[in-house]
Amino acid sequence: MAKVSKNIYLHIGLHKTASTTLQNFLKNNKNVLFKFGYLYPESGMVYSGNHNLAWHLSEDKRYRTQYGSWDDLHTEIAATSVDNIILSSEDFEILKPPKIKLLKSELKPDHVKVIVYIRRQDALIQSVYAQQVKGGSKVKFEDFIKKATNFQSKTSHRFQFDIHLHPWVKQFGLENIIIQPLEKSQLYQEDICLDFLKNIQFPVSILRQDESDDFKWYCQTQTSHTDELIVPQNKNESPSHQALEIMRFTSQVIDQKNDKNNLGSERYLKSILKYYQNHPSEQNKFNQLTRQEALNILNLFEESNSNVARQYLSRKDGKLFYEDPKELEVTQFDISEISPDQQLEIILILLHDIWNKIDKIYRDVETLKSNQLNNR
Repeated sequence: MAKVSKNIYLHIGLHKTASTTLQNFLKNNKNVLFKFGYLYPESGMVYSGNHNLAWHLSEDKRYRTQYGSWDDLHTEIAATSVDNIILSSEDFEILKPPKIKLLKSELKPDHVKVIVYIRRQDALIQSVYAQQVKGGSKVKFEDFIKKATNFQSKTSHRFQFDIHLHPWVKQFGLENIIIQPLEKSQLYQEDICLDFLKNIQFPVSILRQDESDDFKWYCQTQTSHTDELIVPQNKNESPSHQALEIMRFTSQVIDQKNDKNNLGSERYLKSILKYYQNHPSEQNKFNQLTRQEALNILNLFEESNSNVARQYLSRKDGKLFYEDPKELEVTQFDISEISPDQQLEIILILLHDIWNKIDKIYRDVETLKSNQLNNR
C-alpha cells in the first residue's frame, strides 16, 4: 500500500533558544494539537523532545531502544489520522552533513519544513558556554570565546549561521527552511510557543491571553470551537557566575583525581546546579561581556547575519537582529576566595548525592533478595 504523504515540521533548535520551553508546550498541549490536526509523536520522546531520534542518527551514547526508534516513528505516523507531524530536538542541530542526508531519507516522501530559532551571537556564546560547563567542560570563558570568534575554528561555525545552516539548505532546499530570530519584538505575540504555532500554520483565527493567568491562552478556529492552551514559563534559568565556577572547578578536581575508569563529573554537577537553583545567591546571572564587547562580537558576525537576513528572510537591508545589547554588570567570582563554609556546603551536597545513589542500590539489592526468597 502506498504511503500517505504528511507535512513534517522539523524543529532543530538551535541550542539555547528556549527549545525546552517549546517542547514542554507541545507535550502539555498534545491533545489540543491533535484535535486541530497535529501529532507530536511519542516515538523518540525523552523528557519532552524527540531527542532519541536525533541520538539514533548521531550514534549518541544516550540512545536507548526503549524510547523509540525511527521505525517506531514510521509506524506511529502511518497509524495516525492527522496530516501534520511535529518533531522537535535541538540535538538535530549538531548532525553532520552525512547524517542530515540520512535524516532526509527517513522523512521521505513527506513534505518537510525545517524550523530554526536563532539568537544574537553575544548572548548565544555565553549561554552555550554555560551549558558546556554544566555538562562537565573545564574550559575558561576567555579561552572559549577566543575559539568562538576565530573563524578558522570549528567552534565558530555554529555561530556563523549561514555556514551552520548550509547543509540543511543543501538537503531540504532554501524554500523549506524557516528562520526565526529569537527576539521578543520579532516573535508573534512576543512568545516562542505562539510564534511556533504560527510557523506551522496552526489553524487559529483568534488567539488571546486570559487576564487572570499570564500563561493561559485560548485558540479559536473559524468554527468557533475554543480550546485552552497552556503556555509554560521558561524554567531553564541561567546559572550564576558563582555556580558555574564551582561546577567548572569540581570538574577539574574530579578529572585530576579520577581513576582509569574515567567516570566523569556530569553526575555530580547536576546536584550542585540544583542546589544553587534552589538557593539563589546574591550574584547576578553569568555575564562576561560589556556592551561594547558584545557589539564587537556582533560586528564580527555582521556579514554572516546579513547573509541570513537576505537569503532566508528576504530582508533587503540585511538586518537580522533588531535589539541591541544592553549594558550589564560584568560578574566576578574567584574560586580561590571561596569560604570554608561554602567548601563544606559543596562537600555536603556531593556526599548527599552519593549517599542517595548508594542507598538506592542497597534498597534494590534488598528487594532482589526478598523476591528471590519469596520465589523459593
